Amino acid sequence: MKQLTSTLLFLATSIFSFAQTPFTEKTVQDMNKSILADYPKYLNEFASPDFVLSNAQGQLMTFEQLKAAIDLKAIEWTISDLKVKQFGKIAIATGINKHTMMFAKQGILYHYNVRFTYNYEFKNGKWMWLHAQHTNILPVSTIEDETAIKKTLDDVDIAFNNGDKEGVINAWKNDPKITFIGSNSDGRFNVIAQDYESLKKSISTYVTKPTGARGVKSNYRFNFKDNIVIVEFDQVTTLANGAKSLSHNINILEKVGDSWKAIAASHHGFNDPSKEDNPEEIAKQWIAEYSKDNKLFFVKNCSDDFIASNAGIDGGKFFGREFIEKRADGKPSDTETTINKVFKSGNLAVVIGTLIWHNKQADGSDKPNKVISTMIMQKKDGKWWYAGHHLSPLKEE
Repeated sequence: MKQLTSTLLFLATSIFSFAQTPFTEKTVQDMNKSILADYPKYLNEFASPDFVLSNAQGQLMTFEQLKAAIDLKAIEWTISDLKVKQFGKIAIATGINKHTMMFAKQGILYHYNVRFTYNYEFKNGKWMWLHAQHTNILPVSTIEDETAIKKTLDDVDIAFNNGDKEGVINAWKNDPKITFIGSNSDGRFNVIAQDYESLKKSISTYVTKPTGARGVKSNYRFNFKDNIVIVEFDQVTTLANGAKSLSHNINILEKVGDSWKAIAASHHGFNDPSKEDNPEEIAKQWIAEYSKDNKLFFVKNCSDDFIASNAGIDGGKFFGREFIEKRADGKPSDTETTINKVFKSGNLAVVIGTLIWHNKQADGSDKPNKVISTMIMQKKDGKWWYAGHHLSPLKEE
């Protein structure tokens, strides 16, 4: 009887101890060590089969869904502002969890900074994870991040202009899924890189020596989404020869630890609208120059590869710059133009209209020569050149 009483007393004490197993801050930190050591193993051993995660995007994930992404690896799992409460077999932990997860197969990193509530239940002799809820911590002010991002953008410019390819590469996140595209003011579009390895190759090719250029950014616009930011800005770049180029830029950066790293960039050059040459106005200016001295006009404005066709000259055959210069007499002429259409793309322009040469007769009358005109213009070395012309007689009803 005494032995039976002792056995029952031992069982009662064990059950009481079992129910009162303390849940402390150390319990949570020990779990952190298990998560960092082997996240999939931790889930299998300590996540309840009815576990549910409410993530920072408001999505619900079950234990089975988490297991389907079992190649996840915890790179960082830091708990702060930790508070715990225990109610018998139920425990609640709250705080801030700054963690980095990696898809092991792809090597892609995801960074999180969240406030959490974790619920646990003591069963089968251990504390099991029942539920987790995350809420993204939004910065009270983005000024500090905006300042850091501006510095990152300036630093990569300085590295590029100093020929420092490692500095340029370091501005990008080491992530397979990155994109860098660009378009120039002449309309050319370039896909510079669509993955990290091709980006490094491009940078190694183009960043070889100092450029002597410097850039000034303005008109910033920031759009923060958790640890991602989309930043737009304009830039004026002064080249070594003093020329200036303008661009509009859209960069996407991700916060990696305490640094902002580029994951996508889009660079678009454009011409200064206040200084943009208007082909139509250039064509009118040329007609005025031609009317004063047609020979000087050709010498000054004809490109070396000029080619033209005129039904009234040499039987409508094609002729070049040398022929037309020899034929010009340098005398003033009364010439006018009516421009109907202008096409411009990059460094080429086509001006379509009519030309009228007013030929004064001996009796003082006017015998106009009217033609349909297609003028071809090409911009080279900052100057528009007369590259070609096709003239056809205008027959009026």
